[in-house]
Amino acid sequence: GVLGGFAAKNSPSHDFNAPTRTTKVAREIPTEVPWYRSRFFQMIISGFLPFSAIYIELHYIFASMWGHQIYTLFGILLFAFI
Repeated sequence: GVLGGFAAKNSPSHDFNAPTRTTKVAREIPTEVPWYRSRFFQMIISGFLPFSAIYIELHYIFASMWGHQIYTLFGILLFAFI
């Protein structure tokens, strides 16, 4: 990784030829974004999804230990894998 970056930086450079045809037309960057692309919503979802996955997993484990229930999440994961 780092050594390859140093080697590429210090190697004699040739002109870059892009593999596609590019244009020099300026394009407008959209200023309005949908509500689900807002920073606040992304922060809420990025915290909620891992928390809910961990909470559900711990709920199943504790229910199987103290609730005398069979731990069936491995079966669910096998079913999802198939």
